[in-house]
Amino acid sequence: MNRRTYFLLFALLTGALLTGCIEHTFYITVMPDESVRIAYEMRGDRVDFEDGHELMPDSLTWNMKREVVEEEDRTVHVAHGSVVVKGFDHLNQAFQWGRTSKDTVNLKQTAELTERSVIFGTAYKFNLTLHSRRFNDLYGNIWDFVPEECRALQDRDLYDEMSSEEVSLLENKFALGIIQWNHERYLRRLARVWEIVKSRVPDLPDTSSTTFSIAKGGWNDDLRGYLNQLDIPSPSLVYLNWWDDLRPQFLGHLVDIAGVDSTNLIIRVSEAVEDEYRTTMDLKDDAFRFVLSMPGKITDTNGKRVEEGVEWNFSGSDILNQDRELYALSFEPSLWRIGIFIVLVLFVLRRFKNIVKRRKGI
Repeated sequence: MNRRTYFLLFALLTGALLTGCIEHTFYITVMPDESVRIAYEMRGDRVDFEDGHELMPDSLTWNMKREVVEEEDRTVHVAHGSVVVKGFDHLNQAFQWGRTSKDTVNLKQTAELTERSVIFGTAYKFNLTLHSRRFNDLYGNIWDFVPEECRALQDRDLYDEMSSEEVSLLENKFALGIIQWNHERYLRRLARVWEIVKSRVPDLPDTSSTTFSIAKGGWNDDLRGYLNQLDIPSPSLVYLNWWDDLRPQFLGHLVDIAGVDSTNLIIRVSEAVEDEYRTTMDLKDDAFRFVLSMPGKITDTNGKRVEEGVEWNFSGSDILNQDRELYALSFEPSLWRIGIFIVLVLFVLRRFKNIVKRRKGI
């Protein structure tokens, strides 16, 4: 297998197109006056910026600007902006941004920053949670459909030891498993869209389970008929974007049970769910870097201590199925509090010494 085909297979497993990743960098600076400055930078190639599924903050709030930078070996598109948050209580609002106003594609983040006065100074606590994309819950675990032995296709050492016949056999198993996984995730999509639509149309919850089962059965038949036309062993089935082909049948089943009046709502919800999936696929290959500067000295963190303070580096795949929490604690000593404490200690010691002298005099 040549190098190109190898990477096609890797993309087939992940369900992503062979495009570059986006690098997201956040510089978070905590100020003593209870304000926080956040500078954000997004780097990638032109395709990354224009595929329609990237995530970045609101352009107006963050004063986002875009430029093209020529590097030695490539042309890099850069978007950057910043925002100043007045008051630690408002920090969380700065991280609540998404690609569109549709609530299904938001990059869900929860930020918290507190300060607490202690005897000798001020203690700061920073928490930021990037919430899971719930990939396996929403779309199913790929490895429930792809045989475990196919992982050898991703292992260079194992791959080099296999014969062409062994590789071909694993490719076929691999492609078939991915087909089955996509079949399952589209079945789940019908049920999910239906539940969202029901929650927004008062009369739909009365629709019988039998009626929905008939629609689901018809959708399942459509999927099977579609996949039977596919060349299953072909590694060129990289993305398996069935949505454009199957969209009319998908919407038709839901309109049949929800009624024509709900058509526009069904279309909006369906497209939002598709956007969410594509955004997750793009996000999983992105690189994230957070750099935090806090007053005082870092006393505890799950990040890497650097000259600026604390740094975290991870990829979007780290939040596919679980939350990613960033935390750091710092302590800033107060010279005047320490000075007063020393004066009080000296005063107490002097008083104690005088009392001892008096007692000895007696």
